[in-house]
Amino acid sequence: MHRIDTPTAQKDKFGQGKNGFTNGDPATGRRATDLNSDMWDAVQEEVCTVIEAAGIPLSKGEHTQLHAAIGRLIDEQVKTRLEKNQNGADIPNKPLFLQNVGLKETVNQAAGALQKSQNGGDIPDKDLFVRRIGAARAFDGAVTIGGDSNPWTTAEFIVWLESQGAFNHPYWMCRGTWSYALNKVITDTGCGNICLAGAVIEVMGVRGAMTIRITTPTTTSGGGVASAQFTYINNGEGYAPGWRREFSRTGDEMTGNLYLKNDGRMNFCIMDEDGTPRMWIFKDKGGDGVHINNGNDGGGDFIFGKDGSFYASAVRAGLGKKLSMTSDNNSTMPATFNLWGDANRHTVIELDDDQGWHLYSQRNPDGSILFTVNGDIMANRKLNVGDATFSSDGNVNGSIWGGWLNDWINNTIINRFVKDIRLGGIEYAQAWNGPGFNDTPGYVITGVTNGNGDELIDGVHRRPLQKLIGGVWYNVASI
Repeated sequence: MHRIDTPTAQKDKFGQGKNGFTNGDPATGRRATDLNSDMWDAVQEEVCTVIEAAGIPLSKGEHTQLHAAIGRLIDEQVKTRLEKNQNGADIPNKPLFLQNVGLKETVNQAAGALQKSQNGGDIPDKDLFVRRIGAARAFDGAVTIGGDSNPWTTAEFIVWLESQGAFNHPYWMCRGTWSYALNKVITDTGCGNICLAGAVIEVMGVRGAMTIRITTPTTTSGGGVASAQFTYINNGEGYAPGWRREFSRTGDEMTGNLYLKNDGRMNFCIMDEDGTPRMWIFKDKGGDGVHINNGNDGGGDFIFGKDGSFYASAVRAGLGKKLSMTSDNNSTMPATFNLWGDANRHTVIELDDDQGWHLYSQRNPDGSILFTVNGDIMANRKLNVGDATFSSDGNVNGSIWGGWLNDWINNTIINRFVKDIRLGGIEYAQAWNGPGFNDTPGYVITGVTNGNGDELIDGVHRRPLQKLIGGVWYNVASI
């Protein structure tokens, strides 16, 4: 077959090299396209070839043979073609078909593919699968960690994690079985023991740069800390690996320092359940010292001064019976109790004020005690000095007197020595024509009478000479 190529053909009518026919134009002198035998032969052979290819004999009187031929040829081809509504079921040799379309390897791969209905249960190596896709790994919800309740070091714990593939994933976690007897206790954290029974373990990172977090349950064993969260960070031995423990709001303990950084007032407060402040502790920057305040209960501040002093409205020691130290702030000078000592005075307790010392008690090198007062001592009742007693009435009791001094004086001096001398009661005797008096020990003549003035006395008076000893009057004796 070919396009019209006679000299009168309309050149490039349907595009470059695609000639066509024209009816010509008498007005312009354009001739109509001439047909030659080559063109008509080509058309004839093209049509006849199609009819004969369909096995239809040419018939001059029939004008539908080309249509019939095309229909027959299509029907013959359709017999070897797939029916769309069969969805490939009418392929006679399906393996060969897959091979011919290049799907043989796909089929082979499909034979080892995962089944959707298994939900991942048919993955042969789940750990490797999770590692390959970079996903987190929930290893086990109840795994035995260590096999017994003996102590573990952190290094031993890390070896166990590595054996479980914990460092093969960006995030790996497990939980220990609820058995104290089958799970180890980590004891070298420096911030509390970790009993791994029932604990949740999370591992992030790789073996050389890891972060491990352990959350312990509400009960524990082996000295472990309950309801706590421990974190271990290790970025290599040169970067100070170690444990830390988060604070628990229900109560906790710590072994390190706690810092509150601020130039303003920072308070540590204990509150009642309703939020009422019960106690404050604070120290202002540049202030006078550490304050302890009773909050809403009142009572003012207790101050630990920067100079080492302690300020309080009252200091009491004891419970039911109290030893108190108070100040009404109305003295003219401050007073100080001092406790000090040296080689010669091992312990000295001293009270003084701005004018000097009042009193002190000291322990001497020989163990004895010396109490000294810088002034007078007033005692309303008695004063004891060793075994001796000074009574408020002036009497003294001591071993040197064998008891009270007034008794000793009475017994030794007053009752043995003459306190007084006197003449006793007067006696009278008739001397003239009378008996008179004989010589009687202890008596002295105190009077002689002569009533008529003659040479003879009439009478004689005498009295006993008496001495007072021990409150009793005695007549003196004669030699």
